[in-house]
Amino acid sequence: MEGLRHRLVLRGRCDCDCVFCRPDRSAPSTDPSVALQDLRDGYAPGRGLNIGGDEPTTHPALPEVIAAARELGYKPIALQTTGQLFAQPGFARLLRDLGLDAADIPLYGSNAAVHEAITRRPGSFRRTLAGLARLRAVGLDLVIHTVVTRENVSDLSDLVGFCLARGLPLPRIEHLQPERAFPYAEHAVSLADSAAALATVARDHLAQMLFVNFPACFAKLLPESLGTGLAITSAPGTAQRPKRHAAVCRSCALGDSCPGPFVGYLDLFGDGDLRPVSTCRPPRR
Repeated sequence: MEGLRHRLVLRGRCDCDCVFCRPDRSAPSTDPSVALQDLRDGYAPGRGLNIGGDEPTTHPALPEVIAAARELGYKPIALQTTGQLFAQPGFARLLRDLGLDAADIPLYGSNAAVHEAITRRPGSFRRTLAGLARLRAVGLDLVIHTVVTRENVSDLSDLVGFCLARGLPLPRIEHLQPERAFPYAEHAVSLADSAAALATVARDHLAQMLFVNFPACFAKLLPESLGTGLAITSAPGTAQRPKRHAAVCRSCALGDSCPGPFVGYLDLFGDGDLRPVSTCRPPRR
């Protein structure tokens, strides 16, 4: 899902109520004509497309948008979605035939209890797995991601094992972003606790995973045999969420190549888990 992409927001009506999201359910759905114009304005040769928003699969114009994107020449075309509506027979095949190439789907736990503690939608775990199965059956590329919260941190290693056992991609691990719309302090997890939850994951598996919005020194909280070569990056579209260097970061050899943790994280947890890097070796991206 990386690379040169245009991002299109196609706001529908989200079928989850995730603890860290809190979408504005009073906001109107995206006007299809606005979405189509956005596609035309954003296109350039060789550019891909990420379609996101408050669950774009619930927007009736999604098939039209995907078909228009393919006709314009966007490649690849990827969709950020809960995946639940893909449990419906024929939906995955329809969007694939119109031009969809990939789907990025959240899996917050290895079982329904953990996943649904975050989505707050009974049955969402079962529907998401059914959607994943149908997406795989029609040959679409899949990306799995999870967001680390107090609700699922103890399940992270089990989630990795769950994905491996089912032949799913290893999950992208995302650091929770502070937002005004939800009580961050009730759900945020320290860097040390996040690292401890991953300590039993095999190094070969960690090396294949992407860690998003963690400071680069997060790798130093893992045992040395695990943290070496960890891929840490920032998610597209998160630059406006403020990060800053703590005082301890002044001795870090990475300097400005690492933006530091979120300001909200430092306000809550302080800098006790930050580990300055002694040699200038930027994180693998």
